[in-house]
Amino acid sequence: MPITINCPHCHRPLAVQKTASGQVVGCPYCRRPLTVPLTVFQVPPPSPAQIPPPTDHFGGDQDSGDEPHHRPKRRQDAPAGPSVVKMTIAIVLGLSITVGAIFFGWYGFIYYPEMHNDEVQYSIYVDEAKGYAKTYDEINDQMNIRFSKDRQHELHILELKDLRNIRFPTRKESEMLQSFDADILELREYERKIKEISSSIFISADIRNEISRKFESKYGRQPRYIKPEHR
Repeated sequence: MPITINCPHCHRPLAVQKTASGQVVGCPYCRRPLTVPLTVFQVPPPSPAQIPPPTDHFGGDQDSGDEPHHRPKRRQDAPAGPSVVKMTIAIVLGLSITVGAIFFGWYGFIYYPEMHNDEVQYSIYVDEAKGYAKTYDEINDQMNIRFSKDRQHELHILELKDLRNIRFPTRKESEMLQSFDADILELREYERKIKEISSSIFISADIRNEISRKFESKYGRQPRYIKPEHR
């Protein structure tokens, strides 16, 4: 017949056989050895309120949460501290600075100089066309001062009649022929210059328009005129 004794270590009641009197047995709760006394008395079972909670295999109380000195502690993940936040901010700032440096380097050393050079070329041909137009006006004014419109018309008519074919010209016709030769040569020189200037104006304007078309296609806007002192 089993008898009930209390463990001297964990004070929990346990049942042992009478034949185990004087022997050493292990407590099923705390796993510690204890000696069964030779003379034991029947111990009334404790009330449920007095029974301590069972321990786990490490020897600690499951309900109380007490842990013995030999129980390994569970590793907990450390929360993200200020160092992680600072590192994240530093990485974001570093990437922003790098991207900004690349963009401004490309804009400042490649994009803007190329756009500036295109606008300089455009401005050069604008000035060239203006110069040709000014020269055209100056030559045309000189021709009109030298020869009136009526005189220019008269010279062209006389040129068509070809006074040199007059076999026996009169004195007046001879004087007219001499005047005609000098005037017609001078008039032709004016007209030749005006024709050359007109051709240069058209060529310069075509080049300027082609540069403007390419610039607008490349940069999405019309080129600006750059003054000579800023080129």
